[in-house]
This record gives sequence, C-alpha cells and structure tokens, in this order.
Amino acid sequence: MQSDKVLADKGLQAWILGHRTVLANIEVKLANILLEWFESMSYKKIALIKRNCHFKRLPKHINSTLSRNKEIRTMMEEYILIVQKK
Repeated sequence: MQSDKVLADKGLQAWILGHRTVLANIEVKLANILLEWFESMSYKKIALIKRNCHFKRLPKHINSTLSRNKEIRTMMEEYILIVQKK
C-alpha cells in the first residue's frame, strides 16, 4: 500500500467507509475487513466510529439487482476507521 510507504512510524490514517450489501442479503463489512488487513501489517486501531447518515441524498431502499422485486436497504451509516502505524 502506497500510504504505508510514506507514513512515518506512529503516523495516523483515517478512512471513511460504508458496509455494502451484495446479492440482496450478503453484508460486506468493509470497515472490519480493512481493520483486519491493517492489523496484519502491525497497525494499531485507534478508533472505529459508527455514524448515521442523516442527510443522505440517495434513497433508503433500492431494488435488488438479483431479483428486482426485493427491496434492500442502502447504506444508512458510515464508519470512520483510524489506525496508527507502529
């Protein structure tokens, strides 16, 4: 990862992420996946903050791309992940 190459020891990274639903019912928890990846590179978690999206411009539900007749929720929360390089 390029940011790891230029980040000094004890440097911080902050990521704003959303969980994603695929195939109408599989939730991909991107914040957790990215945190696990950072921990495998010896980063330390400083914070993982969940924040509701109050003024979202996209609809709250969309039709599933799999069946087209099942509504699925769109992202209503975002996650702020802060990690520190050791």
